[in-house]
Amino acid sequence: MRDVRRFILLLLILYISLTQASHIYAKGEGIDQKNVQIQVTPHDVFAIDNMKPGDWAPRTIEVQNIGSEDFSYNMSVRNDGAEKLFNELLLEVLVESQLLYKGKLKDFKQLSERALTRSTSESMSVTIRFPEHLGNDFQGQEAKFAFLYEARGTYSKDQKEVNGIIDSGNHSQQSGKPVPHTAKNFGQFILIGFCAIVIGVGMNVRRFRRNKVPKMNQ
Repeated sequence: MRDVRRFILLLLILYISLTQASHIYAKGEGIDQKNVQIQVTPHDVFAIDNMKPGDWAPRTIEVQNIGSEDFSYNMSVRNDGAEKLFNELLLEVLVESQLLYKGKLKDFKQLSERALTRSTSESMSVTIRFPEHLGNDFQGQEAKFAFLYEARGTYSKDQKEVNGIIDSGNHSQQSGKPVPHTAKNFGQFILIGFCAIVIGVGMNVRRFRRNKVPKMNQ
């Protein structure tokens, strides 16, 4: 039993080490710790197929200060695709029921800076609307965009982005409905799968050791 515990502990240490190394590599920061670090989740906030005129997609974006310094941050938008559908989509941004922006997505420049102290977070409600008056010439169009979040402190700054892809698909289905959030938290699934593997390996090792114990002569 003691060997099983040591084996499971070794797997956990290896997993944490690999996760931390991957995180550092992805951020490109080496081993240095930044004073200002902003975290925005989820990464893919809008991934919508077959959005139709009259539909709207409400989403919640969590903005976190995970650094060691208070900062102020802002939000802007970048068009990564064709302009036809992007130019017609509507955007609403609220924080704590306060309306910060309402208008066309293409006209959204930047939110006024918002302060966020270290180890705190706030939820931002973001809604994309497909105007009901748009006709069939928008059928099959696609919009790709990203919301950019930039945090600035005294000595450093950090930037993250969340992606959006909207496909207008076909208009054969009934319109005027909220579009459900279908994005999945793959990180949680990976962690659950890893835990299941560790438990399974531990049970097999324990069973193997038990089978190796010789039976006592009666």
